[in-house]
Amino acid sequence: MTNPDPAPSPPDPAPGSRAVTDRLGVTPRELYRRHRDAPGALFELADLVIDAAREVDRCTADLVRVARGVGESVTRSADRILDGRRFDTGILQYSATHLDLAAGRHALVTAHLTTLIDAYARAVNEPAPDPPTPARGS
Repeated sequence: MTNPDPAPSPPDPAPGSRAVTDRLGVTPRELYRRHRDAPGALFELADLVIDAAREVDRCTADLVRVARGVGESVTRSADRILDGRRFDTGILQYSATHLDLAAGRHALVTAHLTTLIDAYARAVNEPAPDPPTPARGS
């Protein structure tokens, strides 16, 4: 018999890395290996993608930490209200601001990663430009 309410799966600890893998079909580590011996613009773009993926992973962990902390603060404040005790509204205001900043930063770095992944995908799928033809002498 299956459990009708299975426990929710834990959040993906590396959504930036997962985005790279899902969109490009390689992990960030494989992306690095693909271009490490051919320095140039494509290597630099791949390196930017890898760095952005790490930043999304870091900001996701930070957002989860902040959200959990806010949840605890709000629960404590609610308990104080229900018990008829005095509570500091500043804690709720700070919590909301802190969460808003973390969520905004997360959205920003996620959008940046998406832009970089798209640019990398275009760069590897576009044909190389034709070399310029030498000018004819007179």
